[in-house]
Amino acid sequence: MRGHALVVPALQESAHDPLALRTEAAGDRAPRLTGRKMSVCADGADGFLVSAKGSDGPALYYVPRDGVGVSVATAPTVDGRTLATVELKDASGDLVPARQSSRGAVEALTDLALIALSAELLGVMEGAQELTFDYLRVRKQFGKPIGSFQALQHKAVDIYIKTETVRSLLYQVAAANDPYRIDPALAVAVKAKTSEDALAVTQTCIQLHGAIGFTDEHDIGLYLKRAMLLSSLFGNAAAQRRRYIELTEMTV
Repeated sequence: MRGHALVVPALQESAHDPLALRTEAAGDRAPRLTGRKMSVCADGADGFLVSAKGSDGPALYYVPRDGVGVSVATAPTVDGRTLATVELKDASGDLVPARQSSRGAVEALTDLALIALSAELLGVMEGAQELTFDYLRVRKQFGKPIGSFQALQHKAVDIYIKTETVRSLLYQVAAANDPYRIDPALAVAVKAKTSEDALAVTQTCIQLHGAIGFTDEHDIGLYLKRAMLLSSLFGNAAAQRRRYIELTEMTV
């Protein structure tokens, strides 16, 4: 592997459950894929790892971006970037063989995607926290740094606790460095936790900045926008909780 090509996952088909596959792969020797994938990070991608239902169940297929029957349409996101919708109409794909395991390659890749999104959400929380704590130290009101006011200190502590709790859970899940050994319930749990807490932290950080936090001139708003996008990918906190209930066979 030389890194000359960029291959990105194309797994999600709905906002609620990316594992609810509708994309189909017909034929065993020369699979042809038909379906649509949403929220694909296609910038600069040479091809896609597409999840589809084949004759032996869900599997991963490599589909080149410039292949026949492949169309990519991009749309702007709330954070100023773009995501793509990939349409497949009888497109040629190569089966990616899965290793011998009780879990499929689609599930393993989905778990990795949930952990990766959670890790970036943790980075968003850390960045917003650092920017806000610096502001509390230098902004003065009534002749004192506003960080000396007890009410704001309580808010700052809440931010810190949420960030460190997410970090601890993420480290616990990432300790299983073999993707086929990741506990799917924990992968879903960490995405639910980070999706919810990242929004809470970034919203609080904006409030701690006061009026300037609501303007486009200050960078703190960028963290909230990024958290809004990442928390929605592969299902928001509510969708992840529903999946957790199914995976753990809990009753409600």
